[in-house]
Amino acid sequence: MDVGDTVLAAICGSVSIVYRGLNGTMDLLKAPIVEQLEPADRTRGAFEDLLAELSHPTIGTRALVRSLLLQCMILLFRRRLLAGDESMSWIRGLTYEGLWDVLRMMLGRPEGSHSVESLAALAGMSRAA
Repeated sequence: MDVGDTVLAAICGSVSIVYRGLNGTMDLLKAPIVEQLEPADRTRGAFEDLLAELSHPTIGTRALVRSLLLQCMILLFRRRLLAGDESMSWIRGLTYEGLWDVLRMMLGRPEGSHSVESLAALAGMSRAA
């Protein structure tokens, strides 16, 4: 939708990931990500590339759209994390080796009876840490 210089775009998608032995679709976003992107913003450029490819499909469009959508999602996740969005705090677990096993356990077995003590032991940390 174009209103003067303002463009409203909505993009929906899901990504299946394979990361350190964990694979599948993870529903870790509980609310949509809403961003206002300035014309020179790198994230906006990535979305414009995605929309341009979708607008004019040709040979290889499906593969390119998957790649561009993943790029857009990574840029949005990074942007929200750096802005201090608490809903993205789970991403920090990917950067700490000691927490990776804990994150994988919770995501792989969300129904499990996890406790602070059991997860701390798995991470090799104290309960306080």
